[in-house]
Amino acid sequence: MVKWEFTLYMQDDHDGLVVFFPSGWFSIKELFSKNDFVKFSIKTRSKSIAVGNQINDIIEVILKPICLLKK
Repeated sequence: MVKWEFTLYMQDDHDGLVVFFPSGWFSIKELFSKNDFVKFSIKTRSKSIAVGNQINDIIEVILKPICLLKK
């Protein structure tokens, strides 16, 4: 689901998902999965704090509905 939100940016999905922006990148990697439980890590790297925070906000908006599905 996240991959399709960033189709205009260069991506690498060899080991998780890495999306590259002009001023940085973020990665999402599954750490553990069992039944309905998934644990993953999100890393963000940016040349500026403002852009990094903006990327984190976008990812949160995309993932929030997924996290609320089983509650």
